[in-house]
Amino acid sequence: MDTTFTYGVAEARTLATAALRLGDATILPFEFGAVVKTYRRYVDEIEKGAKSRPATASLDLSAARAALDRIAAAAARWETAYAAGIERLNAMTPRDVQRRARELAAVNLLLYQTERLLTDDAGLPDRAWFRHLIYAPGFYTGYGVKTMPGIREAVEDVPNLAVAQAQAARVAAALERYAARIDEAAGALDRIR
Repeated sequence: MDTTFTYGVAEARTLATAALRLGDATILPFEFGAVVKTYRRYVDEIEKGAKSRPATASLDLSAARAALDRIAAAAARWETAYAAGIERLNAMTPRDVQRRARELAAVNLLLYQTERLLTDDAGLPDRAWFRHLIYAPGFYTGYGVKTMPGIREAVEDVPNLAVAQAQAARVAAALERYAARIDEAAGALDRIR
């Protein structure tokens, strides 16, 4: 309980700073390298859990790992494009930047829609209303979050290799879409001269 409002104030300041930073950015300051590290950790945890259970020991997460490699490459391309894009924008006159507003808005649109690509209209097994394939409340945890819940729950809660493998394929496909969108944003930013 935050009776002194210390955490509430800190959270409000953080969110206000983020809103101001995003609202004032010509190019949204997105960074994708940390996502790769985090998602790799989730895959490692799931794989470790799967190997410890006879029913799921043969779970193959290689497609998810390959997709994460593609995200890492796209993230590196984005970082390079972002740095060069900021440098180009700083060298432009305000009028030149304004002339490119539509192109910059298109890049920003690609960026802020990346997270949506981690969803699937079919939803999670037995909970079609939860569509995010990376984060969702656990089936048995109330509002406690599960990471890569479709795979994780098919490994940990009710071990089922077929469900886990099918969910791993859906996660890999979502990660591939995510990588492609990051790469597309990098390419679009590179073209703004």
